[in-house]
Amino acid sequence: MLNSVTLIGRMGTDLREKMVPGGKRLVTFSLATTEFIPGPGNHTEWHQIVAWEQFCDEAEATGARKGDQVYIEGALRTSSWLGKDGKKNSRTQIQVSKFKLLERKR
Repeated sequence: MLNSVTLIGRMGTDLREKMVPGGKRLVTFSLATTEFIPGPGNHTEWHQIVAWEQFCDEAEATGARKGDQVYIEGALRTSSWLGKDGKKNSRTQIQVSKFKLLERKR
């Protein structure tokens, strides 16, 4: 079985770092990928990106910021929970295994 995602896109937010219970570091940001479609126009998809521990360092070391173009490799991770209203919620994120800054925002 294979769970692999490769994306090239522009960061929609700056890196947001936080510590989670257990003392682990977590960095999150959004990433926009745009598919250029002749005729009807472009389609932009937004992805939520999560980087743990050593991948936090990789992302932070580049100085990547909102608008920069980045290359991401990772895996899909879906979590679900019951909201206060009793409704089931879910979220799919990309968990980073490789991060590379490609181009600074102009």
